[in-house]
Amino acid sequence: MKSKDYSIPLDELVENDMNIYEMTNASIKRSEQLSLTKADEIAKNKAKVTSMAIREIVSGKVKYKYSE
Repeated sequence: MKSKDYSIPLDELVENDMNIYEMTNASIKRSEQLSLTKADEIAKNKAKVTSMAIREIVSGKVKYKYSE
């Protein structure tokens, strides 16, 4: 992965119309998943798990469904 894959897309984040609470919870959950499944890759690239998770959620690469 390129270093860009680990940065937060601020332009997409600002233009996003998602519920910020739901997006934050989805990003937290995705961060947990990434830290368990891609720990070696993240350590090798000195990446930030949270940034990668936010990027995936905001870009739509990873979908989520909020249930009450």
